[in-house]
Amino acid sequence: MVSAPYTWFKKVEETLKDMGWKQHPLDVCLLMKYVTKTNNICGVIGVCVDDVLACGEGKSYQKDIDDLSKKFKW
Repeated sequence: MVSAPYTWFKKVEETLKDMGWKQHPLDVCLLMKYVTKTNNICGVIGVCVDDVLACGEGKSYQKDIDDLSKKFKW
C-alpha cells in the first residue's frame, strides 16, 4: 500500500494531539509537549514516515511515552 507510511504518520499525529502535544508551526513532523503551569517544553517528538525520535523529561512526558508505546508496535 503506497499510502501506508502517511496513514501511519497521521495516526501517530492524531494520537499525540489527543494527548496534548502541539505541532511545531514551521515543521509538522515535530510535536512538542508543554508543562501546563509554566508553558515550558518537557518533550519533543520528531516523526518522519515511519521513524520516530523522542526526547524529554518529567512525569508527564514519561507517561505519554509509556501510553504511546502501548498503542503502537515499534
